[in-house]
Amino acid sequence: MQANYALSFSTQPASTEISGVAFPVAVTLSEIITGTDASYFTVTGGTCAATLAAKASCTYIVTFTPVLGVERTATLSVTASPDLLSPHDVSLAGTGS
Repeated sequence: MQANYALSFSTQPASTEISGVAFPVAVTLSEIITGTDASYFTVTGGTCAATLAAKASCTYIVTFTPVLGVERTATLSVTASPDLLSPHDVSLAGTGS
């Protein structure tokens, strides 16, 4: 899962869905948001559970809480064990307008 998502929202919190997580075998998932501005982004839902069945996919919902006119960036890192290519990073960016 490699993707860039640009979030551009108004002064109200908003969400976006990040899909495309799929593995050939069952995996255990965990996620963390990192970076200087990580506190502005939160995983607030989705369909991803602690265990994902083989060939299944799931969705993370990430919410960005903006600050007027200030760009914020962070990274959503998803670890899928026993996937040797983990973690899978998604760049997050948001600007309050």
